[in-house]
Amino acid sequence: MAQIPSRKCDVCKGVNVSTASLYCEECEQSLCKGCNDFHGRFCKDHNVTCKCLTCTECMTSSHNGHTTDPIEDAVDLYRENAIKIHGKLKAKVEILHGTLETIKTNKMRQLQSDYDSYVHKVEKTSQELYGIVDDIKKIDITTMSDFKTIEKQDLDAKRVFFQRHYDESNGTLLQIENLLQESHGVTFIKECERLQKEVHNMIEIDQTLQAHQPIENFSEDKFMRAVIGEIDNRLNKSILKEKKNEIELLTNGIKKHERKVYQLQEEADFHNKELKHKQAQIEELSRILYEKEIKVYELQKEVVYLNEGIKHKKAEIENLSQKQDNDIKKLQQRLQKEIKEKEQLKNKIDRPIAAFLVQDRQILEHKKKQTERYSHDLQSVGGVQTKHNEDPSRESSRRWEPCGSSLKEPEKTGKLYFTTADGSTPTTPTVKMPLERIRDHLKDFVVDKAVRNEEILDWIETNLDDFTTRDKHFLRALMTAVCSSAITGRGSSAKVDATRITARGIILQKYLDHQAEFELEALYALQALVHKLQHPPGVLRVLFDTLYDEDIISEDAFIQWKESKDPEEQEGKGVAMKQVVQFFEWLREADDEVNSC
Repeated sequence: MAQIPSRKCDVCKGVNVSTASLYCEECEQSLCKGCNDFHGRFCKDHNVTCKCLTCTECMTSSHNGHTTDPIEDAVDLYRENAIKIHGKLKAKVEILHGTLETIKTNKMRQLQSDYDSYVHKVEKTSQELYGIVDDIKKIDITTMSDFKTIEKQDLDAKRVFFQRHYDESNGTLLQIENLLQESHGVTFIKECERLQKEVHNMIEIDQTLQAHQPIENFSEDKFMRAVIGEIDNRLNKSILKEKKNEIELLTNGIKKHERKVYQLQEEADFHNKELKHKQAQIEELSRILYEKEIKVYELQKEVVYLNEGIKHKKAEIENLSQKQDNDIKKLQQRLQKEIKEKEQLKNKIDRPIAAFLVQDRQILEHKKKQTERYSHDLQSVGGVQTKHNEDPSRESSRRWEPCGSSLKEPEKTGKLYFTTADGSTPTTPTVKMPLERIRDHLKDFVVDKAVRNEEILDWIETNLDDFTTRDKHFLRALMTAVCSSAITGRGSSAKVDATRITARGIILQKYLDHQAEFELEALYALQALVHKLQHPPGVLRVLFDTLYDEDIISEDAFIQWKESKDPEEQEGKGVAMKQVVQFFEWLREADDEVNSC
C-alpha cells in the first residue's frame, strides 16, 4: 500500500504543481523532491521531514529508516492545531459579522441620512435660487408695466390734445380757404392777420409736443447681473447671519468663562482665607510642638537620671549578691515598684509626647529585662537555696559568666578577655577591643544582619566600657554603620531610607547623649562616609534632615561642623557643604522666624 499524498508543493509555480513529499519546519513549506534539492543548497541547517501518512509498505521502501510517530500522537497534534485555527477563525468571523452588522445598520443608515440631507439642502438652495429669479423677473415686468401705463396715459393725453388742435387747425384751414375767395380787401386783410396769428400759435404748439420716450430693449446681461447681485446679497446676509450666530456663541462662551472665572476667583479667595486659617493653626501647633519638645527634653533628662538610678540599683544588686534570698526579693520588689512608678509617670504625659518617648520606653524595658536577668544571675550565684535545694557547699564552685555565655574558660573575643572567678562579681573588660573588631561587629549587627536594638545594646554594654563608648572612634564607627544601613544603591542612583535611621535612633541618642562634641564626631563620620561614596546627589541632605528631625543631632552641632576649620577633617567637606547649603539656609530662616516672634 503506497503513501497517501495530501499536499501540493508550496514552491512550484505554474500550471503543473508537483505533489509535496517533504516538509521544512523552519520555512513552514511543503516541498517536492526537486524543490527540496534546490532548498538544500541554501538552507542546509533546516530540519526537513516527510511529514506524511505512511503504511507498512512505504516504511520498507521510500521511507525506510525514517523516524515515525504513532498515528494517535499525530492526530492529537493536528487536533490541537485545528482547535487553535478554529479559535482564530471564530474570532475573525465574529469580527467580520460585527463589521457587516455595522455596515447594514449604522453605516447604511448614516449614508441614507447624509444623502437625504444633501438632497434636501440642494432642493432648498434651488428653490431659493428660483425664488430670486422670479423676484427679479417680477421686478422687471412690473417696471415695464408701470412704464407702459405711464406712456399710454401720456399718449392718450397727447391724442386728446392733438385731436382738439386737429379740429381747430382743420376749422382754420376751412376759414383760410373761404378767405381766399373773399373779394373785399379790408375784410381779407383783417381776417388774414387774425388767421396768421392762430396758425403761428398752432405751429409752436406742434413743435413742443413732438418728444416721445420708447420702451428700452430687454438686456440679458443686466438681468443676469441683477440675479447674481441678489444672490450675492442673500449669500452675504446668510454669511452675516452665521457670523452673528458665531459671535453670539462666542459671546455666550465668554460670558460663561467670565462667570467661571468669577466663581474660581471666589473659590480662590475662599481657599486663601482657609490657607491663612490653616497657617495660623500651623503656627499655633508649632508653638505647642515647641513647648512639647521642651517638655520632652526635660523628660529625657529625667529618663537619663532614671537610667543612672537603674545603673546604681544594678550596682547595689551586684554588691548584695551574698545576701539572703529574702533581701534580694525585697530589693527586686523595690526596684520593680520604682520602675512601675516611673512608667506611670511617663503614662501621664500627653499622647502627642508619647510618640517622642517610645524609644526611651524601649530603653527602660531593656533595662528592666537586664535587671531581672541580673537578679536571676545573682540568685544563681549567691548563697540562696535554689528550688532544687542544692548543697550550700557547692556554692563555692559557682562561676560568674557574662549574660548569654556558656563558656567554662575565660571568654575571649579578639584581644578582649573577661575574668570569671569563683564567687566573683561581673567585671568590665580588662583589655580594650581593637577598633577594627568593633567596626566589624557594628557592621555585622546593623548592616548585614539587622539585629534588634536590644541585642546591640546588650553587646555594647557587655563588651565595651564607658571610656570606649565615649571615644570618638567608637562614635564614628556607630554613626557609619547606622547611616550605611540606610543607604541603598550606588553612585547617582543612591537613595536614603530614613526609616532605618529612625529605627536606630535610640542607639544613636544613647551614645551621642546630646553632647555637641559627640555629635560633631558623628557628623565627621557622616562626611567621610559620603566622601567615600563619591558624594551621591541628595544623600547627605536627606541624612541631615533625618538626623535633625529625629533630634539625634542638634542645631549647634551642625553649626560647629559647618564652621569647623580642623585641617584633619577637610577632606570632602567642600563638596559636602555644597550639597547642604539649603539645609543651613532653612536653619537660618527658622532662627530668624523664632527671633522675630
